[in-house]
Amino acid sequence: MNVLADDQQAVSAAFGSRTGDKFASVSWRPGPSGAPLLDGALTWVDYEVQAVHPAGDHYVVIGRVTALGQTSDARPLLFHRGRYTVTEPVPDALTSLMPWPRPDDWL
Repeated sequence: MNVLADDQQAVSAAFGSRTGDKFASVSWRPGPSGAPLLDGALTWVDYEVQAVHPAGDHYVVIGRVTALGQTSDARPLLFHRGRYTVTEPVPDALTSLMPWPRPDDWL
């Protein structure tokens, strides 16, 4: 699984389309399990599938994590209510109240 960075809307659109080879326009390399790791992704998670559950027009995949990629300081790309968006930085006033050095580090 790849976590796209906020500047990868075109990559998301390529994988969201219903036509063609999804990997034709995207640079990638194989991960530890052979799964594709997309260049420029914020981070990645390699896993072994444990279960797959139907959920409407999608599936929920439960996996056992086997490897994690390094993270970057970029923000993740989100798709919410039909449009792309990103997380907002934590305001500086709150930073001093956080007990860890990078409060926006979600992994």
